[in-house]
Amino acid sequence: SAAASETAASDLDYIKEKADSINNLQDNPDTFSFVFITDTHIQHNQKHSMPLIRYLLNRCAINQVLGGGDWVTAWLGDVDGIQGLWDDYDELRYLFADIPMIKNVGNHEWGFGGRNQWNISTAQAYNRYFREDAAKDNDIVYGKDKTYFYKDDKINKVRYVSLNCMDYPSGTGELDYERNKTMWYEFSDDQINWVKKEALNLPDDEWSCVFLTHVYVLNASENPWGDGADVFINMNEMRAVVSDFINRKGDMANSKGNFIAWLSGHRHADGIVKIDDFIHVIQDGDTCQQADKAGNERLVNTTSEQSFAVFTVDKAKHKVYVTRIGAGDDRSFTY
Repeated sequence: SAAASETAASDLDYIKEKADSINNLQDNPDTFSFVFITDTHIQHNQKHSMPLIRYLLNRCAINQVLGGGDWVTAWLGDVDGIQGLWDDYDELRYLFADIPMIKNVGNHEWGFGGRNQWNISTAQAYNRYFREDAAKDNDIVYGKDKTYFYKDDKINKVRYVSLNCMDYPSGTGELDYERNKTMWYEFSDDQINWVKKEALNLPDDEWSCVFLTHVYVLNASENPWGDGADVFINMNEMRAVVSDFINRKGDMANSKGNFIAWLSGHRHADGIVKIDDFIHVIQDGDTCQQADKAGNERLVNTTSEQSFAVFTVDKAKHKVYVTRIGAGDDRSFTY
């Protein structure tokens, strides 16, 4: 129909304008860009973000996509069980098949059942979510159980670090939330030591790093909403390692390179928190569902039905420009 044609033309104009804006930011030779998309919750998503990302990859100088987790629909009934996770993820593999992505998995990738009361195992997490990446990309450097890792972009001299904030053994039965990976978050000592000794061991001062977890590493007094993860063990210990890296203190006194930001989703809302020189960027989800009216308004069949962003880093100015695609506003910060 004529109305549908007008809508399609308007949507094309919209994404062209976004691409032009990103290209203008990239005119400075000291810049690089990456996409960040999180909390897709696939069966609550109109599935238009994937072709939009492909369009931007083709039109702009972007060679990496970061995925913040909670890809699956979530809160699948007991009748669906674990198979619902695998089915959702198989569809995501198809939808993102040719998009260069560094994945993170969220609380809903680990849990299944009507209350997400059961967990998959760490071995299943690697096998179902990460093993395909190891087969395709020899540049990924894995930690102990291969659910946390980093990848270097040697052209732009940036290291992307994807951490597992549910790094503890899965239970064997119904856990009633006492230690369930949907409600309990943790960094193991092994992972913290790996970050200290390997992930933050950048080659030289021309390098930078970006960290990625699903859940934000902020307590209730620090984040914009006055809440925190239900339980988060070793959060402060991991934060301390990053802070020491930024400030060249303690065991990290001889570190090299820059810390750009820590990225997360989970809250389905936007926020930027700067604590001293530690910058945490929280991004609204790509799902069409609106969480407790905390996020941006979402309307199906409009440009607000999806929400992801392109981060353009100006290394000379130590400034990051965040260009929003879909619901939400453009943002910027310095590091």
